[in-house]
Amino acid sequence: NWKSRPSDVVVAVPPKSGTTWLLQIAHQLRMKGAWGGTADFEDQMDVVPMLEGGPASLLPGNDFNKEQLGLPRVFKSHLRYQTCPDNVKRIYCFRDLRDVLVSDWHFTSSIVASEIPLSAFALLRVVPGGVDRALNNLCDWWEHRHDPNVCFFFYDDLAEQHLDSVIRVQNFMQVDG
Repeated sequence: NWKSRPSDVVVAVPPKSGTTWLLQIAHQLRMKGAWGGTADFEDQMDVVPMLEGGPASLLPGNDFNKEQLGLPRVFKSHLRYQTCPDNVKRIYCFRDLRDVLVSDWHFTSSIVASEIPLSAFALLRVVPGGVDRALNNLCDWWEHRHDPNVCFFFYDDLAEQHLDSVIRVQNFMQVDG
């Protein structure tokens, strides 16, 4: 039931590849540096809804179409290029898959008690086609990296050229500094 607007920004980044980082950049830019304005919040999901749902979508009053704290509206997503709405602005970031794997392993082990070593965890991710899916997704986004409604990043560039990356996001979102 989401009624997208051309000014909406979808941060469509694969898991463990800079989603939270880019959402924070986008949120801070639209809020002109204010954390939540007059509204306090504990979690980013309180002010940036996830298009695919997740636990936050079950909360009462969760409505993708409502106004957000700032403009433009920003949405979190892990959608692939083909399934991401094309009538919105889309930010994508690719991270080296080795780094994704290590990040995912640390994240998973922090929420699920397990003694699984990284090598076994990697095997569970690689064998079912995780690398192929990730590289196919990268190729799909890469073909559209110059589209006016796509802002394409590499994770390492976000880290090494942070200020330039923030300025790129600001210009892409068309928000004042």
